[in-house]
Amino acid sequence: MKKAFERSGNKDVKLFTKLPRGSPSQVALHLAQSGKFDHIIMSTTGVGSASKDMIESVSNQIIHKSKIPIYLIK
Repeated sequence: MKKAFERSGNKDVKLFTKLPRGSPSQVALHLAQSGKFDHIIMSTTGVGSASKDMIESVSNQIIHKSKIPIYLIK
């Protein structure tokens, strides 16, 4: 994240990171709704088939319930 922030040239870019506990989709949606965020950016790359299914499920839940734009990175 630090590298991405440095690449942006600090042009009005605000970066927020947090490591909360709970259901990934519920936590992400709660944070997005409770903060003043413009976008949700998340990875869809899993380690194995079980992780892949879980991550795709999380991204699907967020896509369907989010009120702000979502960028999925593979």
